[in-house]
Amino acid sequence: MQIDVFNEFNEKLKSLWVYFDNISNSLPFHSFEWQKYWNERVGQPKYKMSICIVVCTIDNKIRAIFPFGIRKDFCARILEFLGAEEADYSAPLIASDMSSIEFTDIWTEVLKSVPAHDIVHFRNLSKSILDRENLLLENITAKEIGKSYSATLPETFEAYTQRLSRSMVKDNRRMERRLKEKGKLKFVILENENEFNKVLKTMVSQKEARYSISGARNIFINESVKNFYTKIYILFSRGFKIHLSALILDEEVLATHLGIHYKDQFYYLMPTYNHDEKWKKFSLGRIHLEKLVHWSIEDGVKKFDFTIGGESYKKIWCDDEMPIYRHFQLKSIRGIMFFINFQLIEFIKSIPILKVICLKILSFRYNSSINKK
Repeated sequence: MQIDVFNEFNEKLKSLWVYFDNISNSLPFHSFEWQKYWNERVGQPKYKMSICIVVCTIDNKIRAIFPFGIRKDFCARILEFLGAEEADYSAPLIASDMSSIEFTDIWTEVLKSVPAHDIVHFRNLSKSILDRENLLLENITAKEIGKSYSATLPETFEAYTQRLSRSMVKDNRRMERRLKEKGKLKFVILENENEFNKVLKTMVSQKEARYSISGARNIFINESVKNFYTKIYILFSRGFKIHLSALILDEEVLATHLGIHYKDQFYYLMPTYNHDEKWKKFSLGRIHLEKLVHWSIEDGVKKFDFTIGGESYKKIWCDDEMPIYRHFQLKSIRGIMFFINFQLIEFIKSIPILKVICLKILSFRYNSSINKK
């Protein structure tokens, strides 16, 4: 067994990673291009992340890659998977034929190779990686924090609609007819850079409007995170299948979605819709989602992954669910302040009124800073 640790995204790492990604069980959030782009836009500017990517080979064959990073907070060194909140799933890249025993042996050596740290924080750990169990979960203590939902897609959209509520399908048809009476309704996939970025700007605006209405945390408050999304066409230009679609009536964008088409799966990440009062009765997001599922089936997608989040509408469209876990471990006394702060944040999240108050304070500070500019 050989363990190599890379501290930068260089060409040697790229060649190893891209090769292994094509033959291993992996998800889009674990690909070289996604991780490199995230590090450029968020990892360095927001977290000042120290790269620590561990590549394990046995008999000169790559068996696993662990895309780790170490950041500092409250004077603590925190070991994490790269991707933070922008990665819906976290996991190592694992050889598709790996056994539990082999992984445990590798994990033991990986722990010896990573630099000193005070906290281990693995978020959004998926129960499985494609059709294989996430073997990391057998070697750590993890807490279930939620679920993700997905739908296995049949050969035709007509077959898929048999799973759905007849009244909902009928209602979608009625609302679509009413929209077409108002103008030219079209579902479009954006690939041209100018058109892509124009619709992307609308998407961010619609999402921020939703955050304001619902009182949810506005992820775009952080400039690095906002840049991650607004500059994401860079990934598309590098060959990574970022997928942006829109439902447009004449020239008005009614709904959008930013996701990923990776291998034979589609990842449903960021849907938005127009919050103008005149569109309130049309269920724009639902109509757009139907169009997107229809397109996915026609394009040969085998699985439509709605990713993490327990929104009730997902259960209507899906036929499978998967637990999502978190691993949090205090490794040294130096991490005690971060540990206390983490527990305090978790406590606030568990009390709805405290969560609302904190979100309103953050929103007020963000709006104040925007007004000053």
